[in-house]
Amino acid sequence: MTKASEVAEALRARIASGELRPAAPLPSEARIGAEYAVSRGTVRDAIARLRQDGLVASHRGRGTFVRHAGARPRHTHARLLATDDDGDWVDVATRGWHAAETATRVGAADAELALDLGVEEHSPVHVHERLLVAPDGRRQARRLHLPAATALAHPALTREPFVTPERLYRVLRADGQEVRCTDLVRVRVPSPADAALAVPDGGLVFVVRRVVRGGDGRALALEETRLSAEDTQLRVEVGRAR
Repeated sequence: MTKASEVAEALRARIASGELRPAAPLPSEARIGAEYAVSRGTVRDAIARLRQDGLVASHRGRGTFVRHAGARPRHTHARLLATDDDGDWVDVATRGWHAAETATRVGAADAELALDLGVEEHSPVHVHERLLVAPDGRRQARRLHLPAATALAHPALTREPFVTPERLYRVLRADGQEVRCTDLVRVRVPSPADAALAVPDGGLVFVVRRVVRGGDGRALALEETRLSAEDTQLRVEVGRAR
Protein backbone atom coordinates (compact mmCIF):
# COMPACT_ATOMS: atom_id res chain seq x y z
CA MET A 1 0.00 0.00 0.00
CA THR A 2 1.35 3.45 -0.93
CA LYS A 3 1.69 6.31 1.56
CA ALA A 4 -1.22 8.10 -0.12
CA SER A 5 -3.38 5.00 0.25
CA GLU A 6 -2.45 4.72 3.93
CA VAL A 7 -3.36 8.35 4.59
CA ALA A 8 -6.60 8.02 2.62
CA GLU A 9 -7.55 4.91 4.62
CA ALA A 10 -6.80 6.67 7.91
CA LEU A 11 -8.94 9.67 6.96
CA ARG A 12 -11.66 7.36 5.65
CA ALA A 13 -11.75 5.61 9.04
CA ARG A 14 -12.02 8.94 10.86
CA ILE A 15 -14.95 9.91 8.66
CA ALA A 16 -16.66 6.55 9.21
CA SER A 17 -16.23 6.78 12.99
CA GLY A 18 -17.72 10.27 13.11
CA GLU A 19 -14.50 11.91 14.30
CA LEU A 20 -14.64 13.98 11.11
CA ARG A 21 -18.32 14.91 11.01
CA PRO A 22 -20.48 15.75 7.96
CA ALA A 23 -19.98 19.34 6.73
CA ALA A 24 -16.84 19.66 8.87
CA PRO A 25 -13.65 20.76 7.13
CA LEU A 26 -10.75 18.38 6.78
CA PRO A 27 -7.58 19.46 8.60
CA SER A 28 -5.25 21.54 6.44
CA GLU A 29 -2.83 19.82 4.08
CA ALA A 30 0.06 20.98 6.27
CA ARG A 31 -1.56 19.54 9.41
CA ILE A 32 -2.36 16.19 7.76
CA GLY A 33 1.17 16.01 6.37
CA ALA A 34 2.69 16.64 9.79
CA GLU A 35 0.33 14.17 11.50
CA TYR A 36 1.17 11.31 9.12
CA ALA A 37 4.74 12.38 8.29
CA VAL A 38 4.14 12.63 4.54
CA SER A 39 4.69 15.27 1.86
CA ARG A 40 2.07 17.74 0.74
CA GLY A 41 1.85 15.98 -2.62
CA THR A 42 1.01 12.72 -0.84
CA VAL A 43 -1.70 14.49 1.16
CA ARG A 44 -3.22 15.91 -2.03
CA ASP A 45 -3.23 12.46 -3.61
CA ALA A 46 -4.94 11.00 -0.52
CA ILE A 47 -7.60 13.72 -0.53
CA ALA A 48 -8.15 13.17 -4.26
CA ARG A 49 -8.93 9.51 -3.49
CA LEU A 50 -11.50 10.53 -0.88
CA ARG A 51 -13.00 12.98 -3.36
CA GLN A 52 -13.15 10.27 -6.02
CA ASP A 53 -15.02 8.04 -3.54
CA GLY A 54 -17.53 10.80 -2.86
CA LEU A 55 -16.51 11.19 0.80
CA VAL A 56 -15.41 14.82 0.61
CA ALA A 57 -16.03 17.87 -1.54
CA SER A 58 -13.47 20.60 -2.25
CA HIS A 59 -14.32 24.26 -2.75
CA ARG A 60 -11.71 26.64 -4.12
CA GLY A 61 -10.68 29.19 -1.51
CA ARG A 62 -12.65 27.48 1.28
CA GLY A 63 -11.13 24.03 1.71
CA THR A 64 -12.29 20.42 1.68
CA PHE A 65 -15.37 19.28 3.62
CA VAL A 66 -16.87 15.94 4.65
CA ARG A 67 -20.02 15.10 2.70
CA HIS A 68 -23.20 13.90 4.41
CA ALA A 69 -23.41 10.10 4.30
CA GLY A 70 -26.98 10.13 3.01
CA ALA A 71 -25.98 12.38 0.13
CA ARG A 72 -23.44 10.01 -1.38
CA PRO A 73 -23.20 6.46 -2.65
CA ARG A 74 -20.37 4.37 -1.25
CA HIS A 75 -18.47 4.38 -4.55
CA THR A 76 -17.73 6.93 -7.26
CA HIS A 77 -16.56 5.85 -10.71
CA ALA A 78 -14.77 8.86 -12.17
CA ARG A 79 -14.93 9.22 -15.95
CA LEU A 80 -11.85 11.43 -16.04
CA LEU A 81 -8.53 11.44 -17.84
CA ALA A 82 -5.62 13.07 -16.01
CA THR A 83 -2.02 13.62 -17.08
CA ASP A 84 0.98 12.01 -15.38
CA ASP A 85 4.41 13.55 -14.86
CA ASP A 86 5.34 12.77 -18.47
CA GLY A 87 2.23 14.48 -19.84
CA ASP A 88 0.57 11.19 -20.82
CA TRP A 89 -3.13 10.57 -20.23
CA VAL A 90 -4.06 8.18 -17.43
CA ASP A 91 -7.52 6.97 -16.47
CA VAL A 92 -8.45 8.10 -12.95
CA ALA A 93 -10.96 5.24 -12.65
CA THR A 94 -8.20 2.59 -12.75
CA ARG A 95 -5.80 4.08 -10.19
CA GLY A 96 -5.06 1.55 -7.48
CA TRP A 97 -6.79 -1.30 -9.36
CA HIS A 98 -4.84 -4.35 -10.54
CA ALA A 99 -5.44 -6.63 -13.52
CA ALA A 100 -6.64 -10.03 -12.28
CA GLU A 101 -7.17 -11.36 -15.80
CA THR A 102 -5.97 -10.25 -19.25
CA ALA A 103 -6.86 -11.62 -22.69
CA THR A 104 -6.31 -10.58 -26.31
CA ARG A 105 -7.95 -11.67 -29.53
CA VAL A 106 -8.85 -10.56 -33.05
CA GLY A 107 -12.61 -10.09 -33.33
CA ALA A 108 -15.13 -8.91 -35.89
CA ALA A 109 -17.08 -5.69 -35.45
CA ASP A 110 -20.79 -6.28 -34.84
CA ALA A 111 -23.35 -3.77 -36.10
CA GLU A 112 -23.18 -1.52 -33.00
CA LEU A 113 -19.39 -1.49 -32.83
CA ALA A 114 -19.09 -0.90 -36.58
CA LEU A 115 -21.40 2.10 -36.29
CA ASP A 116 -19.43 3.58 -33.37
CA LEU A 117 -16.07 3.07 -35.11
CA GLY A 118 -17.21 4.07 -38.58
CA VAL A 119 -16.09 0.78 -40.13
CA GLU A 120 -17.90 -1.92 -42.07
CA GLU A 121 -19.70 -4.61 -40.12
CA HIS A 122 -17.53 -7.71 -39.59
CA SER A 123 -14.34 -5.67 -40.04
CA PRO A 124 -11.42 -7.06 -37.99
CA VAL A 125 -10.66 -5.35 -34.68
CA HIS A 126 -7.89 -6.03 -32.17
CA VAL A 127 -9.40 -6.59 -28.72
CA HIS A 128 -7.58 -6.19 -25.39
CA GLU A 129 -9.59 -7.29 -22.34
CA ARG A 130 -8.85 -6.88 -18.62
CA LEU A 131 -10.69 -7.71 -15.43
CA LEU A 132 -9.59 -5.08 -12.90
CA VAL A 133 -9.98 -5.54 -9.14
CA ALA A 134 -9.86 -2.79 -6.51
CA PRO A 135 -8.31 -3.24 -3.03
CA ASP A 136 -11.84 -3.49 -1.57
CA GLY A 137 -12.81 -6.24 -4.04
CA ARG A 138 -14.87 -4.20 -6.51
CA ARG A 139 -14.48 -5.25 -10.13
CA GLN A 140 -14.67 -3.64 -13.54
CA ALA A 141 -14.27 -5.22 -16.96
CA ARG A 142 -12.35 -3.21 -19.56
CA ARG A 143 -12.28 -3.96 -23.28
CA LEU A 144 -10.45 -1.87 -25.90
CA HIS A 145 -11.40 -2.30 -29.57
CA LEU A 146 -8.71 -1.10 -31.99
CA PRO A 147 -9.65 -1.14 -35.69
CA ALA A 148 -7.06 -2.21 -38.24
CA ALA A 149 -6.94 1.28 -39.81
CA THR A 150 -5.75 2.83 -36.54
CA ALA A 151 -3.13 0.11 -36.01
CA LEU A 152 -1.78 0.55 -39.55
CA ALA A 153 -1.58 4.35 -39.18
CA HIS A 154 0.81 4.16 -36.21
CA PRO A 155 3.99 2.02 -36.42
CA ALA A 156 4.02 1.24 -32.68
CA LEU A 157 0.48 -0.10 -32.94
CA THR A 158 1.26 -2.01 -36.11
CA ARG A 159 3.97 -3.86 -34.20
CA GLU A 160 1.75 -4.45 -31.15
CA PRO A 161 -1.97 -3.78 -31.72
CA PHE A 162 -3.15 -5.34 -28.43
CA VAL A 163 -2.79 -2.38 -26.07
CA THR A 164 -4.33 -0.87 -22.95
CA PRO A 165 -6.00 2.56 -23.27
CA GLU A 166 -3.05 4.16 -21.46
CA ARG A 167 -0.62 2.68 -23.99
CA LEU A 168 -2.89 3.81 -26.84
CA TYR A 169 -2.97 7.40 -25.56
CA ARG A 170 0.82 7.36 -25.17
CA VAL A 171 1.34 6.23 -28.77
CA LEU A 172 -1.14 8.75 -30.16
CA ARG A 173 0.48 11.59 -28.21
CA ALA A 174 3.97 10.57 -29.38
CA ASP A 175 2.70 10.65 -32.97
CA GLY A 176 1.24 14.13 -32.53
CA GLN A 177 -2.36 12.93 -32.76
CA GLU A 178 -5.02 15.17 -31.22
CA VAL A 179 -7.44 13.09 -29.16
CA ARG A 180 -11.01 13.67 -27.98
CA CYS A 181 -13.22 11.25 -26.07
CA THR A 182 -16.98 10.84 -25.85
CA ASP A 183 -18.56 8.62 -23.20
CA LEU A 184 -21.92 6.92 -23.83
CA VAL A 185 -23.49 5.53 -20.64
CA ARG A 186 -26.32 3.08 -20.16
CA VAL A 187 -27.61 0.80 -17.40
CA ARG A 188 -28.85 -2.72 -18.06
CA VAL A 189 -29.70 -6.02 -16.40
CA PRO A 190 -26.62 -8.27 -15.99
CA SER A 191 -26.03 -10.97 -18.59
CA PRO A 192 -24.07 -14.24 -18.18
CA ALA A 193 -21.05 -12.39 -19.59
CA ASP A 194 -21.08 -10.17 -16.48
CA ALA A 195 -20.62 -13.05 -14.00
CA ALA A 196 -17.06 -11.98 -13.16
CA LEU A 197 -18.36 -8.60 -11.94
CA ALA A 198 -20.10 -10.22 -8.93
CA VAL A 199 -23.23 -8.07 -9.30
CA PRO A 200 -25.64 -8.56 -6.33
CA ASP A 201 -28.97 -10.28 -7.00
CA GLY A 202 -31.37 -7.76 -8.49
CA GLY A 203 -28.53 -5.35 -9.25
CA LEU A 204 -27.76 -3.54 -12.49
CA VAL A 205 -24.66 -2.98 -14.58
CA PHE A 206 -23.20 0.30 -15.82
CA VAL A 207 -21.96 0.03 -19.41
CA VAL A 208 -19.78 2.94 -20.56
CA ARG A 209 -18.61 3.07 -24.17
CA ARG A 210 -15.83 5.61 -24.70
CA VAL A 211 -15.24 6.55 -28.34
CA VAL A 212 -11.72 7.88 -28.88
CA ARG A 213 -11.59 10.31 -31.83
CA GLY A 214 -8.86 12.20 -33.62
CA GLY A 215 -8.87 15.93 -34.30
CA ASP A 216 -10.72 15.31 -37.56
CA GLY A 217 -13.56 13.54 -35.75
CA ARG A 218 -12.65 10.08 -37.05
CA ALA A 219 -13.04 7.27 -34.52
CA LEU A 220 -9.67 5.75 -33.58
CA ALA A 221 -10.77 3.20 -30.97
CA LEU A 222 -13.56 2.28 -28.59
CA GLU A 223 -13.20 1.31 -24.95
CA GLU A 224 -16.02 -0.42 -23.10
CA THR A 225 -16.21 -0.48 -19.30
CA ARG A 226 -18.67 -2.63 -17.34
CA LEU A 227 -19.14 -2.50 -13.57
CA SER A 228 -21.81 -3.07 -10.96
CA ALA A 229 -24.10 -0.09 -10.44
CA GLU A 230 -24.75 -1.15 -6.82
CA ASP A 231 -24.34 1.90 -4.54
CA THR A 232 -22.22 3.57 -7.25
CA GLN A 233 -22.36 6.93 -8.99
CA LEU A 234 -20.58 8.13 -12.12
CA ARG A 235 -18.57 11.32 -11.97
CA VAL A 236 -18.25 13.24 -15.24
CA GLU A 237 -16.64 16.64 -15.84
CA VAL A 238 -18.96 18.73 -18.00
CA GLY A 239 -17.50 21.35 -20.32
CA ARG A 240 -18.85 23.72 -22.96
CA ALA A 241 -19.43 22.12 -26.34
CA ARG A 242 -17.23 23.37 -29.15
